Amino acid sequence: MAIIGTPYDDVFHTIVNDCGHLTISVVNEMFQKKYELTEEVTFLKNEHFLQNQAQEGEKVTDSCVQLQDEKYHVECQSTPDGSMAERMFEYDSCIALEGSELENHVLDIKFPHSGILYLRSTSGTPDRLAVRLHTTGDDATYYMPIMKIKDYDLDKIFHKELYFLIPFYLFTFENRFAKMESDEEQLGMLKEEYADILKRLEAVVSVGRMNEFTKWCIIEMTRKVAENLAVNFEKVRKGVLDVMGGRILSYEAKDILFKGRQEGLQEKAMICYLNAVGRGMSHEDAMAIAELTEEQTKKALDLRENGKI
Repeated sequence: MAIIGTPYDDVFHTIVNDCGHLTISVVNEMFQKKYELTEEVTFLKNEHFLQNQAQEGEKVTDSCVQLQDEKYHVECQSTPDGSMAERMFEYDSCIALEGSELENHVLDIKFPHSGILYLRSTSGTPDRLAVRLHTTGDDATYYMPIMKIKDYDLDKIFHKELYFLIPFYLFTFENRFAKMESDEEQLGMLKEEYADILKRLEAVVSVGRMNEFTKWCIIEMTRKVAENLAVNFEKVRKGVLDVMGGRILSYEAKDILFKGRQEGLQEKAMICYLNAVGRGMSHEDAMAIAELTEEQTKKALDLRENGKI
């Protein structure tokens, strides 16, 4: 049986699926790496089957990605509990076994880099978990770093480009919701904080570090967190939702992404056509190979003449 998730799991999965490049900054921060944000992200499967005594079941990880030759497994946890080390080991073992190789009667297994994002934490929440393996050969210990939302203010989030964390930022105010419901000044400060988020997101888009689809995904997931986390605090919930603007329907956001992808593919086709013509191929043959229309080839020539491609 698959594990039943929470609305926050859904938010996490949506960002991973629709804006997977945002995971790069999380990996960099969690595991002290220095991947470029343009690095290719390969998404590995999240469904794993375990045999646990007499009960066989499906375990679903929150995210498992590959950057270059390294695998990274990150779980999102709303509240710390005592089972995380065991669960992480189960998941990591599955991931490692699925990538194992048998050669000369030796099974070679490489565990992924593994870590946890805690949406809630206390002063007693550790900075990492550990699993110690005792074998008939050597013993081994591996560590799982923990990121805590409470440790990241807006300056740190935007400086480190941890845009993935923005939808969960409301958790840092959770213990003040009751106060905000009765104190207009406190509520006003929260609204100003979210107005600042919007302003900063627009600035990131304007300098080309984020596209419109990603911005809208972050906004929509922020709204979803607010609707669930502040469900019993009407003023807080309404305050965040009002500042973050009207809901963008999922198909509208997908249209933005689809249009962007189509435009990118068309530009690549135009470059292909121009390169082919430049190598001496006839206009007709180059147009056929690039699968462009007469109108599109004319546009390509105009763009090349104006130095735009």
